[in-house]
Amino acid sequence: MALLTHTLRRRASAAATVLALGAALPLAIGATPAYAQGNLGITKTHAGDFPRGGQGFYRIVISNNDQAAAIGATVMTDVLPQGLTIEDFYTRGPFGSCGVHATDTVLTCNIDSLPPDADFIVAIIVNVADDAPCTVTNTATIVEQAGGGLSARSSDQASITGGTCNGNGGTGNGNGGNGNGGTGNGSFLPTNLNLSGTLPTYNSTTNNTFHSQGTTNTTTQDSHPNP
Repeated sequence: MALLTHTLRRRASAAATVLALGAALPLAIGATPAYAQGNLGITKTHAGDFPRGGQGFYRIVISNNDQAAAIGATVMTDVLPQGLTIEDFYTRGPFGSCGVHATDTVLTCNIDSLPPDADFIVAIIVNVADDAPCTVTNTATIVEQAGGGLSARSSDQASITGGTCNGNGGTGNGNGGNGNGGTGNGSFLPTNLNLSGTLPTYNSTTNNTFHSQGTTNTTTQDSHPNP
């Protein structure tokens, strides 16, 4: 009987070990992500009010706010609202390249990879039509092409002045140029971007006069394990 009792105890102990492992393994597996995931973000802002028949400026910042994981290839698309067309654009950062659609209303940027805690910046000069609406809202979106399929968007509202527009339809007081009508105090253009001589009308404009305003940012990060 002693031998039989000892054998049963050994079998019970082994069964308990298997059950314990069965409960612990799913927890351990669930605690470890299938892959490292960055923190994709995008912010779109503008400078001041846009005069009818004149020009305006947008700034887009695509960022990876994670300090460890890189973000894979992404595509950013910016479709301008009615009344605006792209005159020119500048980029800062070695991570990608941009191009303008034949209609001059769509800017697309392909970013190969965005390292941890890195930014890719695009500054856009737009032409404002003589009959542009008194308020325009521009939304830029970015989507990761692989990995977790991260996506983000940013919308920016600007006032149009001139003609029947009084400049109060968008940001509230028409003083966006000095930063008082905005939501932040960040510099608008890349520090190494000099518009002097490019647009004579704005030769006296300094980088410090460009501020964020009327900006709404929405970031969604959908996690999908690799197939």
